[in-house]
Amino acid sequence: MSMPAHAGEKEKLDGSKINPLFLLPASKDYYRFNGSLTTPHVVRVYGGLL
Repeated sequence: MSMPAHAGEKEKLDGSKINPLFLLPASKDYYRFNGSLTTPHVVRVYGGLL
């Protein structure tokens, strides 16, 4: 199985199975940031007469 050479071309699969775990990166490290969002938090205030 290979990528098509040009846009619009179709490649026939050979029937082999694809393991989705191979699509994930080998490193499972990640970053965590404790801070504010890039946009301010929006608080909606609803008022009315009783």
